[in-house]
Amino acid sequence: MKIMIVLPSDNLGGAEQFLFNLARYYVIKGNQVDVFFLYHEKSKKWRDIPGANLRFTNSNSEIKGIYPMICNIKKNGSKKYDIIFSSHQHINCLLSILIKFQIIKTRKFICRESTSIFLRYSGLKLFYHKFLYALYQRNIDLIICQTEEMKNQLLLGMKKFSNFCVKVIKNPIDVTEIKSRSEEALPFELPEKFVLAIGRLNHVKRFDKLIHAYNKSQLKRNYSLLILGAGNEYANLTNLIKGLDLEQDVILKGHVDNVFPIIKKASLGIISSEIEGFPNVLIQMYALNLKVVTTNCCGGLNEFPDLYVCKDNSVEELSFLCDLAIKENLKIDFTNFVERFDINSFIHQIEKNYE
Repeated sequence: MKIMIVLPSDNLGGAEQFLFNLARYYVIKGNQVDVFFLYHEKSKKWRDIPGANLRFTNSNSEIKGIYPMICNIKKNGSKKYDIIFSSHQHINCLLSILIKFQIIKTRKFICRESTSIFLRYSGLKLFYHKFLYALYQRNIDLIICQTEEMKNQLLLGMKKFSNFCVKVIKNPIDVTEIKSRSEEALPFELPEKFVLAIGRLNHVKRFDKLIHAYNKSQLKRNYSLLILGAGNEYANLTNLIKGLDLEQDVILKGHVDNVFPIIKKASLGIISSEIEGFPNVLIQMYALNLKVVTTNCCGGLNEFPDLYVCKDNSVEELSFLCDLAIKENLKIDFTNFVERFDINSFIHQIEKNYE
């Protein structure tokens, strides 16, 4: 088969990691996989998929990258694709228009929702996202939502999608790959005992709330707080850490390519997000049998066994649950549970829904 994957950049956030996993799966299965980016190459991560045909532009902005990307697609030579995948709303919109005018041809076009738009945004930002949805064409064969909550808010917010094929399919992970990479060397020396949070340093992840909760908890007596990720909140978080006199306790390590050896060594995983489509890191932590405390940031959390969920998302409850999770000596083994997120199962569900 000929597979096309389109995304803004090679940064590996949740939506990008989803597409990365798909690309690797189809390459391993012997398919032609063409991956197109709006931006220039920023990292070498996608080169970890030998055999994928990567096409970057020279642009440093998404808007300026649209025309060069279209040129890359036309130069690529594939007359028609079997499946096109995308997972960013503005990319979904762009591809839908390009397919309508036969600039790109495909047998199936599959889009994924990366966040709950109608729960996350309001005002002018929501108007902008609704405008993008209005431009979606009927050539989309399948819209994937990560949870029932995401699907329900989408159908309620945009009545037009009642005529589309909208299905809930859980985020896929490659359990074998995760376990294999968890055996690799640690990228840096770890604290003796630590709790772990992973994600982009932006306001939605609410690492400020996590730091306040950590400061109120008993954790800081024996555990460091390690936060992995880069973003525009770095300076604010650094100032907060200094203001609370936690420089020796809270560690901001920046982006790490392979987080799995670190997850394996952690005593507790913590998710503090205000809202998520669904946090991939939760599934990854479960794949390595790590206890997790999370805010009530998305639907579907009740399906996870032995998950500590902060119902009111307050600093106080987050602090309390972190202390409780560390104290409780649960014998956890999520091996059987995470099988439902295996990428082979995901592909099977996709094929079942568009055939």
